[in-house]
Amino acid sequence: MLAIRGAPLKCYFVPPGKPSHHHHDDSGPGIETLPQALLDRHGARVLHPTAVPVAYDWDAPRSTVYRARTLLVPPRLLQKPFLGGINTVLERVGMRLVPVSAPKELAGDPGLAEVPAIAVLVPARGRGRVPVVVDAWNAHRAPRRGCQRQGRRRPGKRRPGRRPRGWPA
Repeated sequence: MLAIRGAPLKCYFVPPGKPSHHHHDDSGPGIETLPQALLDRHGARVLHPTAVPVAYDWDAPRSTVYRARTLLVPPRLLQKPFLGGINTVLERVGMRLVPVSAPKELAGDPGLAEVPAIAVLVPARGRGRVPVVVDAWNAHRAPRRGCQRQGRRRPGKRRPGRRPRGWPA
């Protein structure tokens, strides 16, 4: 255990959707801010829900910390034909996705076949392109914006002010 100011630091992993069986009587509010030097060292950013673009008809994000140039992607999506489609969508926001090869010791391990793989975001290729801020948040939202441009919407959501089908006018 790590001691901070004399008090032991207790860490528990609780999977999403599972109840926690640990007592929280001694828990505090957690870390409220992260030093910018720490974020810079890890290529991280803080996502402030009120300061990011949000696509129409999609939920606002929750506050989080994320790596700006790294995504975890299911391995099958980093292969043809999926990677080409992803990069076509990302090109609209000036980025492309480059898979990172697994270490030799792990390559081909069937137990890791479905574990998300690391992929790095880089600026899209091409002459005459304007500089772009490579940011995982924008990359994460690009496919959603692409679907909206094609007239598709998120299943189960309806536009405000519209009556569901079958309702009287």
